[in-house]
Amino acid sequence: MWFSRQVPGGISVDLQPPETEQEVADVARTLLGAWRDATSGRDAVLFDRELWTVLARAGLLDGGLPSLAGGAGFGLFEQCVVLAEVGRFGAPVPYASSIAVATAIVAEFGTLDQIERWALPVWQADATFGVVDGAGVSVRGGRLYGTNKAVAAGAFADFLLVITQDGVYLTCRSEFAVVMARSRTTGGISSAPVEFDGADAERLAGQEAVARAGARAALASCAWRLGAMEKALSTVAAHPRVQVGESITDAAEMRALVNRIRIGADELRTALRQAAVCPPGDPNAERQLEAARHRAMLAAQAIRYAARLPDDDDVDSEDFPLR
Repeated sequence: MWFSRQVPGGISVDLQPPETEQEVADVARTLLGAWRDATSGRDAVLFDRELWTVLARAGLLDGGLPSLAGGAGFGLFEQCVVLAEVGRFGAPVPYASSIAVATAIVAEFGTLDQIERWALPVWQADATFGVVDGAGVSVRGGRLYGTNKAVAAGAFADFLLVITQDGVYLTCRSEFAVVMARSRTTGGISSAPVEFDGADAERLAGQEAVARAGARAALASCAWRLGAMEKALSTVAAHPRVQVGESITDAAEMRALVNRIRIGADELRTALRQAAVCPPGDPNAERQLEAARHRAMLAAQAIRYAARLPDDDDVDSEDFPLR
């Protein structure tokens, strides 16, 4: 059944609810492309709430739920497919931190009550999650203390998933303070220092959840970078010649560069797929994750090169902090 979605800016697009990997990519690309066209020329924002709502209505936020629960039963790889499109368009939405990591971990390790309180509002686009990697944060008596200097989506997140040495904790915005919002609009990325001073926190799970959250965060970063790399590919392909410093790259060199980036994107996509479909506990999982990380590092080099091309301020030239 086809349905219509209104994207920010008043543009209506007709879509079919996604069921397969390709349909997920097509729906995400259609919506984000329409968003880019409708918001071109506007001031950059840390978080586009209207776009977040559109993604929810299209089934891209709760798609990881089983079909019996109203979702499409997406796995991690389908979420990575959406993230690649978010990276391609530099969309200011916290899909990685909120969907690929936080609510996925809550759904896997939480009770029904925890899922209803912490994950459901995010799937309905009424809230967002930030992720704290635990650096600079300690847990004493069930409370959080310390400061983390770069919390993904910390400037606007309603909830935080805090990954510590002894387990994963959940806390809400009233329990932490944003020290100083640090805005980065390149590639739609934002982070902020967050301070905990005895923040009340709810323990979600132990070491297994810590490992799973870390792996998901790493793959989310790789997926975002894949989209940014494909954006870099289109940018480089559009420039037959470019001057970098005193060196002028000729057409033949540009074609060779395009080919290297295209091969790199294909290799990163393959590594990402293999890592994402590895079942938890699979002895090959860590090896596949490292392969994806390695390919993502190579992708970052291509992205940095493309960032030096003229008229392409949207290509991210810095490393991706989990968003």
